Amino acid sequence: RGGGRVLSQRADNILAVYPAALSAVKAARRAQQFLKKDNAKRPPSDRFHLCIGIDAGPVLALSDDVFGAAVNIASKIGEDLAEKNEILLSGEVVHRLAGRIRSSYARSTQIGGRLFELHRCAP
Repeated sequence: RGGGRVLSQRADNILAVYPAALSAVKAARRAQQFLKKDNAKRPPSDRFHLCIGIDAGPVLALSDDVFGAAVNIASKIGEDLAEKNEILLSGEVVHRLAGRIRSSYARSTQIGGRLFELHRCAP
């Protein structure tokens, strides 16, 4: 939904691209809402949790993979910085979607020698 395309599923990581940042945020929210409801029906040992990172910017999208700084940043945010059930957005995403989403400043961090603001996406 939302025009997204899953490009890879490696280990416990899923990499998807969307035509616009808003589509990615909406898809992330839907996934988290679905899992919240689904997990409520399961014992703790069978629950599934996502840590999601979203960045925006130019990428080189091939049929089975995608490359670019935005990919690297989103991957780092989602895999290493987001907590379970959390959607973290880069400052670039928040800037592009100003007034269209609710988010709150989470923290700043260095990635690849650059300082990035991270924002927690409201459910």
